[in-house]
Amino acid sequence: MPDVTFIPISHNVTPWQVQRRLEALEAAYTSVSGAASIGIADAATYFTGTQTEAALAELAVAVGGATSTTRNYSSNTTVADNDTLMVAAGKLDARVGAYQDQLMTATVTVPNSAAGVNTVLATVQLYCAYDNATSPTTICQYMIYCSPVQYAPRQNPVATVTFSLATAGAIVASGNGWALVSADATGLFACTITDSADETVYFRAITADAISNLGQRATIVASNEDAATWSA
Repeated sequence: MPDVTFIPISHNVTPWQVQRRLEALEAAYTSVSGAASIGIADAATYFTGTQTEAALAELAVAVGGATSTTRNYSSNTTVADNDTLMVAAGKLDARVGAYQDQLMTATVTVPNSAAGVNTVLATVQLYCAYDNATSPTTICQYMIYCSPVQYAPRQNPVATVTFSLATAGAIVASGNGWALVSADATGLFACTITDSADETVYFRAITADAISNLGQRATIVASNEDAATWSA
């Protein structure tokens, strides 16, 4: 440490006194760990020890812990609405779970009719869109639409097609070429479809513009479009 040769005149100590104090301070920090001599304000709120060295040792044990109990950092971490991280994660999980049963894909199956038969049994199976494999756990309403042209944008539905006799789920409302339906709690809907003409038409599931029960709301993210042919 260099010698002190000058201090401002406003200080009522001699350079020699300042030098001795600096030397004593230097000796203290070369003989012991500096971190052991540095205190932490309000340390008891977060740590058992009150010096930096002790707090770092506690933190090292926590970081090296093998269980989530040891590594419980989230309980004192706050995010929006002053929630702890764990509370916020719980809210997010609940909301994601709710939307999981509202975002659906649909697999439509309508067989060709046998010769001379104008009625077939059709099915639609809904799956959660996040994996296209898990069935929903709530009842969902959506629309089945019958198109004259495969994959074409929606236009007037096929007027010769009608829906009746649901065997799984329910028909909420229907008209020529369309039906507002509700799947059962496993995502399945089935009903008979009749076509009074000899033709090929195309069936898809779509999100309904309006439904009878908002608690059964659902969005069809994607659907196949199945072709069915009626012949005399």
